[in-house]
Amino acid sequence: MRLEGLLQEVCREFDCSDGQIREKGRKRNKTRAIAIYMARDLTGLSCKDLGSYFGGVCGASITMNYNRIAGEIARNRRLKGRSNSIKNRLLKSDVTNT
Repeated sequence: MRLEGLLQEVCREFDCSDGQIREKGRKRNKTRAIAIYMARDLTGLSCKDLGSYFGGVCGASITMNYNRIAGEIARNRRLKGRSNSIKNRLLKSDVTNT
């Protein structure tokens, strides 16, 4: 799974630009957090590599972000549905592209 395709699907679902997702910032960006969560879940890249891709944050930040969003997805059915929708589109396109 490629990060660019994942970012494209997250942007499509949440109607934002990839620049908004990749930029580092102090305020919480839920769309960015979901992209990080899905990237860690689906790509197999290390937290360090994901941190570099998402604005140069450390691997520990990726892990904390992942854990926070995983908990939120477990509690929020709407967010879980949206993340499953993205994941299904990604997996479907990944199967058709191989």
